[in-house]
Amino acid sequence: MDDLAFMSPPRIEPSVFARVLTAAGSSAAPDAPALYSTCLRHSLDPAVALAFFAHESSYGKRGSAIVTRNWGNIRVPRRRRPWGRARNPNAPGAMAVYDSWLDSLDAWCQLITQVYVPSGRDTVRK
Repeated sequence: MDDLAFMSPPRIEPSVFARVLTAAGSSAAPDAPALYSTCLRHSLDPAVALAFFAHESSYGKRGSAIVTRNWGNIRVPRRRRPWGRARNPNAPGAMAVYDSWLDSLDAWCQLITQVYVPSGRDTVRK
C-alpha cells in the first residue's frame, strides 16, 4: 500500500465524509460539511483526517475524546500555547479540551501543517 500524504487533493467527496461519520454514530456528524471544509482550508486530505479520527477515538466515541472533543488526542504542549482554541491551555501534558469537534480538527490541522509536514513527517507512515 502506498504511503498517504497529509497534504493532497481530497481522496473522498464531502458526502462520503459525512456518511462515514453518520454510519459510525459520531457526535461530529452534524458538522461534517464544516469539518470537511476545514481540512481543505489547510490543504489536508479529509480522508486522512477522518482515518486519524477513527484510529484515535473511534470517531469520538471512545476514550478521553468523548469528553475532550479532541480530534487527534493532542496534548497541551509544555513550552507554548496549545494548538487552536483549547479550553485548558495551562495544563501541560494533559489532553487538550475543545468546545467543538470543529475547533479540535482545526487545531489538529495546524499541528500537522505547522510541525509535522515542515519537519519531513509529511506522510502517515513517516
